Amino acid sequence: MYKTLKSEKGSMSLVEATIVFPIVFIVVFMMIVLGNIYYIHSRIQFEVVHAAIDAASAAENPMQVKILNDGGIPSDIGNKAAIKPYRHILSGHGSEVAQEMESLLISRISKIKEYSIIKSIAPDAIDPDVAYESSIIMSQIKVSYDYNIPMPIKYPFSNKTLKVHYYDEYTILVGDPAELVRNVSMIADEAERHKGIMDFLGNIEKVANKIGKFIN
Repeated sequence: MYKTLKSEKGSMSLVEATIVFPIVFIVVFMMIVLGNIYYIHSRIQFEVVHAAIDAASAAENPMQVKILNDGGIPSDIGNKAAIKPYRHILSGHGSEVAQEMESLLISRISKIKEYSIIKSIAPDAIDPDVAYESSIIMSQIKVSYDYNIPMPIKYPFSNKTLKVHYYDEYTILVGDPAELVRNVSMIADEAERHKGIMDFLGNIEKVANKIGKFIN
């Protein structure tokens, strides 16, 4: 009797282990996979925001990109330190900054794979977009990245891998007050070089004064 009960108890434990162990294994495995994906996504979000901030700084300061690439202030500055007045209008400086920062962002994202627990969990395509959008009185940097992170799991009866889709975007203004001053100064400088424009502005000021006196 005792031997029979002991045998039945051992059989039940074996059945329970057969059912529970795969479930626990799947749960733990999915926790590791999803945690790794969340970590990779968080790192990419950080790099996107960081790239936008760096690009905005570089749009104001032409030396910033060189400092970022060299890891510090270079000892031999040369012509890189030259001030570029009015570089935000029709100069191409903002677009150059966007291209350089896009290359730097690609390099940063490429290194994220090294921190992944499961090496296959990494962005499937590293092609972020860094754009410089400018108007007369303001400009902004827009960084966007559309990508998928594959999971080490395939669809049933298919070779296709499950993927998690993400889209990260961050926009930051480029020093509006300083830029507005630069652009207004440019207009004033150009106006001072042309007598006709100054006369026209003088006439506008006289009309404005007359209207103000009439209203008051």
